[in-house]
Amino acid sequence: MHLLILDDHALFRAGVRLLLGKWRQDIVIDEADTLSAAIDLIKTGRTPDLVLVDLMLGAEPDMDVITKVREAAPGATVVVVSMADERNFVRQALERGARGFISKAQSGDKLLAALDTVLSGGLPLPTSAWRQDEEDNLGLSPRQREVLRLVASGLSNREISLRLDIAEPTVKVHVHKILKLLNVTSRAKAMVIARENGLL
Repeated sequence: MHLLILDDHALFRAGVRLLLGKWRQDIVIDEADTLSAAIDLIKTGRTPDLVLVDLMLGAEPDMDVITKVREAAPGATVVVVSMADERNFVRQALERGARGFISKAQSGDKLLAALDTVLSGGLPLPTSAWRQDEEDNLGLSPRQREVLRLVASGLSNREISLRLDIAEPTVKVHVHKILKLLNVTSRAKAMVIARENGLL
């Protein structure tokens, strides 16, 4: 695996490099402290499989860095690792194509666990992404929230399909998407998050 760390703090890059060396034996790591340096590196043929990107390469968070890295390396998986982990930044990062968002406030072990989640097809997000306001219900659509409430009531997919008058395979798709959006692997864990955020 070829990984690129794009961060303007040398100490952080060094710490992440040490962590990653313990994480996988088959990893090749490049570093860049600016977006232009990262793109130049990619142009030399050092195409990464995974890019860890900090949004704060300047004084303010810059979402364009995600877009430009993806344009330079279309096949790479981009994961944001940043202190700018407010929910609106998380949302914008995902809209730009990031496959995960890891807060720098997390421990090294949690960072590695989040990367494992990415490689297994999951979507790691910081706790701030789950905070609810009137405009956002954990990123779930009205239909998904409805399905989640019925799941929490203990209904099976078949029973939910009858209740909502939709096909059972459609219910399965909704449940799968709900689990993925909430970054959990079971209905029980989805119910816990939903309760904590006032959806149930």
